[in-house]
Amino acid sequence: MHRDTCSHGHPQRGPADYFDDGQCRHCDRDNQGRYRTRRRAAMELALALEAEGVQVMRSDPPINLRQLAAALANGFSESDGLPTD
Repeated sequence: MHRDTCSHGHPQRGPADYFDDGQCRHCDRDNQGRYRTRRRAAMELALALEAEGVQVMRSDPPINLRQLAAALANGFSESDGLPTD
């Protein structure tokens, strides 16, 4: 049975608007855009850390990313995103 909209409200006009498994093409495009944005932000963060001498991607032994994230988060205020020095 064909519906007029997906569960997120995207219009479903015909077979071109959804994949064979029933997933909405518009939802997939939105999800992929968010995924690419997160990957780009992660890469920028990793490159910025490596520019400061913290080997993130090629460290041996591997760096504890959760510990690094906690240390970074503790150094920033929530109100303005600037260091709390």
